[in-house]
Amino acid sequence: MTRRRARLLLALLLLAGALSGGVLWQREQARRAAARATLERIAALRQSDAPPVRRVADADALFAATLPLSDGGLLRLSTLRGRPVVVNFWASWCPPCIAEMPGLSRFAAAHPQLAVIGIAIDHDNAVRAFLKLHPVRYPVLLGGQVGYDLLGELGDVRHDLPYTVVIGADASVRAQHLGRIEPAALQRLLDRT
Repeated sequence: MTRRRARLLLALLLLAGALSGGVLWQREQARRAAARATLERIAALRQSDAPPVRRVADADALFAATLPLSDGGLLRLSTLRGRPVVVNFWASWCPPCIAEMPGLSRFAAAHPQLAVIGIAIDHDNAVRAFLKLHPVRYPVLLGGQVGYDLLGELGDVRHDLPYTVVIGADASVRAQHLGRIEPAALQRLLDRT
């Protein structure tokens, strides 16, 4: 290969690298802009004078949803209608969520008459990896955008985590709790309803 061809090839490779780097840079900037917009929306909600939890009368929005299970398959939440349900919204990056999960798992095992479910507001792969290391005794659903929307529809105005909702057999929302919940506190919520 002549020296001229080698330089030309090197120049083409450098140009191709620069172009692909530019495309990757643009994608990263778009991802960062979207993340910034989400954080600004959350910050605006937190600065509002609205209380963090809005009272909700019924869980019809929950029972209308179908979400993927973390271990495969789908769960039509309408199949839970007619029995008491405890819904816990959580994420693998949320320390209070992680801290409450062993207690919720023991609570679910001790109360088989209740449907205890977790809805992860997190990336699917992060949820699955977390649950491999920290299994629980209740079904965990991959919330995605539907789960995020449900969080608001069930009264968590700021979309803070963890958030627990107790739903009666008649589909009425009996109790709402924002923040880490211990089994004894969950039992008190159930006893009040």
